[in-house]
Amino acid sequence: MTDAPLDLLVFGPHPDDLEIGMAGTIARYAAEGRRVGLCDLTRGEMGSNGSPEERVAEAEAARAVLGAAVRVNLGLPDGWLRPDDPEHVRIVAECIRRLRPRTIAAPYWRDRHPDHVTASRLVTHAAFKSGLRRYTTAAGEPWRADWVCYYFINNDTPPSFVVDVSAHYARKR
Repeated sequence: MTDAPLDLLVFGPHPDDLEIGMAGTIARYAAEGRRVGLCDLTRGEMGSNGSPEERVAEAEAARAVLGAAVRVNLGLPDGWLRPDDPEHVRIVAECIRRLRPRTIAAPYWRDRHPDHVTASRLVTHAAFKSGLRRYTTAAGEPWRADWVCYYFINNDTPPSFVVDVSAHYARKR
């Protein structure tokens, strides 16, 4: 996937979620020369808007506009993310080990959409497992991000921190 570690790896349950919640931050970090990666857990095949192929193509176009270094889609089943499924955890942990992010951003754990809630739990679980020496995956060496933070998609909880994206908001839109 990539040789150099990422400064930020943003996970989204479906193509478009990370743009809704984090596009301004992604654009800002990329413009500052930081290596940003994007990871969609599913292809959004249960969604009402567009086909999975259209959503994946739009996601790649968004990656280019935002300036992210890499975007991957793990192809997990939309509507059936399972944070307690060892195979789902392994797939996400392998992605983390390959991309070696300093910071991971995942959806906030309270949201009206069940996939956003389970994606939060899945990424949190995988981020922990990826750092364990005795947790074996095909991706090799353990990797622990310095920080796991959470972003809002459909939530109005007061944030614990805010990133000023004013100068990059036009790119987000």
